[in-house]
Amino acid sequence: MIRFIVYAVVNGSLDPADVSSSLAILYVLRAPTNWLPVSLSLAADAFQSIKRIEDFLLAEEVQAQTVPDITLAPAVKLSNASFTWESPPANEEGESRKYEKKKNRMSRAMRRQRAGHEKKGIEASDTEVLPVRDSDAPFSLSDISLECQRGELVGIIGSVGSVKTSLLSGVLPQYAWIQNASVRDNITFGKSLHQQLYSDVVHASALLPDFELLPYGDMTEIGERGVTLSGGQKQRINIARAIYSDAGIVLLDDPLSAVDAHVGTHIFNEAICGLLKDKCRFLATHHLHLLSRLDRIIWMVDGRIDAIGTYEELAESHPAFASLVAVGGH
Repeated sequence: MIRFIVYAVVNGSLDPADVSSSLAILYVLRAPTNWLPVSLSLAADAFQSIKRIEDFLLAEEVQAQTVPDITLAPAVKLSNASFTWESPPANEEGESRKYEKKKNRMSRAMRRQRAGHEKKGIEASDTEVLPVRDSDAPFSLSDISLECQRGELVGIIGSVGSVKTSLLSGVLPQYAWIQNASVRDNITFGKSLHQQLYSDVVHASALLPDFELLPYGDMTEIGERGVTLSGGQKQRINIARAIYSDAGIVLLDDPLSAVDAHVGTHIFNEAICGLLKDKCRFLATHHLHLLSRLDRIIWMVDGRIDAIGTYEELAESHPAFASLVAVGGH
């Protein structure tokens, strides 16, 4: 409208033919005019892309490098590493009860050790007593240096509170838990089902008898945090999940503590030393009868590695380890 008014004022008249021609021209120009801001934005982006391509093409050539064979390197390697965790909340009753059980078990072992030494005429002052760590102190690790090769089974032992579990957290944090789903879903954990592997894992984890007791077998739904399962069942489901995940590094924090002796032997033979034999495995345990079957043993004292070696090496050269083994043999 403004265009037509200006045209009429300048030329003194406005013919219908001029109006029709002007409307046709304006209609043709409408689309290009609307696209003009978009075109400017796209042109700016195109300029930046061309500049990046130019910088890439003009960059210095990188010499080809030989890709190392990762299968030859250690699965885990720590050099002078240190870690610190805050103390767990005091209201975590489950962890508190677990710690108290371990503390009482070690106290009984120490009493048996002292009684045995007294019978043999050895004074208590001559025996190295294993310290018990204060549960209220922060978890800490210091000067940790270790390596674990693929296919190696490394045990982590020490007195109660010697931060064995914290060492596993330092290597790779992993917290076993149960989700509100079926038993099978808790084992496969999002991975596709391979029936043969699944069957082998269930057998190695000693879960077949439990499936027979559950209403719908491995398709039985379990509550949040596994409220419908016993401690041993949850432990074995966690072990089965670790095997099925096919992870290169497996951390086992006292996995046989909640199962019977014969079940623990089955799991150790079929799972830990069976299906997991090609993995790098860290095993924190208080089962002394298993120590001789470990490839290497890490002896923890007050948040640090006091010694690393085979069962025979530590039994010959480390008095505290020899004393612990002697207690376990009584």
